[in-house]
Parts: sequence; structure tokens; C-alpha cells
Amino acid sequence: MLLHFGRVPVLVVSSADVAHDVMKTHDLKFANRPKTKAVDIIMNGGRDVAFSSYGEYWRHMKV
Repeated sequence: MLLHFGRVPVLVVSSADVAHDVMKTHDLKFANRPKTKAVDIIMNGGRDVAFSSYGEYWRHMKV
């Protein structure tokens, strides 16, 4: 089921098998976190591993 919370689309998956399939086939689409002004201010521009975008910097930070 696809819901919209404001401008943010939210995918609701109701079974573990479907969730596994979705995360395996569309993993890069779900890898990033939304950027908000609050994260930008509180977390030093989102450079924390929990809020940074997926990529080289994120892989370096998680080690």
C-alpha cells in the first residue's frame, strides 16, 4: 500500500516475504534518509552516520 504523508511517499508492506523482496530489488532507493533543516542544524549538516546519504562517506563512517 502506498500512502503519502504530505509530500513524502510511504510504502507499507504487510508481510516479511514481500518486505525482503522489496528491500533486495529496490535497496538503493531506500538507502538514503530524508534531509530536513532540523537534521542540518542539529547533526552538523547530516554528517553523522545515521543521517548521511548512502555513498563513499557513509561507508567510511560506518567502519
